[in-house]
Amino acid sequence: KFIYAFHMPLFFILSGFVYKHKEQPLSSFIYQKVLTRIVPALFFNYFAIGIYFVDHIIRSNNGFAERYSVPAILINILTGYPFGNFLTWFLFWLFTVELLNHLIYPLTKGNLWKRFSLAMVTLIAGYYLGLNQSINANLPLQGLHTWYFNEALVGLSFYQFGFILKQSNIVDWFERPLYRYVGLGLTLIATVASFNLNHGPF
Repeated sequence: KFIYAFHMPLFFILSGFVYKHKEQPLSSFIYQKVLTRIVPALFFNYFAIGIYFVDHIIRSNNGFAERYSVPAILINILTGYPFGNFLTWFLFWLFTVELLNHLIYPLTKGNLWKRFSLAMVTLIAGYYLGLNQSINANLPLQGLHTWYFNEALVGLSFYQFGFILKQSNIVDWFERPLYRYVGLGLTLIATVASFNLNHGPF
């Protein structure tokens, strides 16, 4: 439960922290990210389906298709929702965050105030959409959850915070013992105060 309180925001903060912009056409960017994010995700999902298929034949004496809707599984995977290898959901999510960041980069570039404004807007928008799931009811496929667009807004926010941390040199402050211990104390207080907000699957 402690790790679940921060591990995903921290990952996106670190991703934004190490981000280096590369000037390239959108088609080239998408091609590169599909090869490094989507292809591995699809591979491990289809590999998992093969294991499920064999497992059902050996242990259940029934066909995989008798228990699962194969077309539904394939559509879910193609819209970013894994089957059998749930951990790969993150690769779909990361792809969407990186794509959004690439699209908005020309509007913000290295301007930290624009980045901060973007981080706040996407955080609020993602939070609002998360609270109003009914918006998805009349939308095709997974609605705003297709390729984790809803979640990607929140991920993009933390991604911007990581970029801001690096560009503003705030991290250098914590080389000083006083700031380091103050930061550690504030982190502990925030962790204790928000610990029970995460109900999760515990």
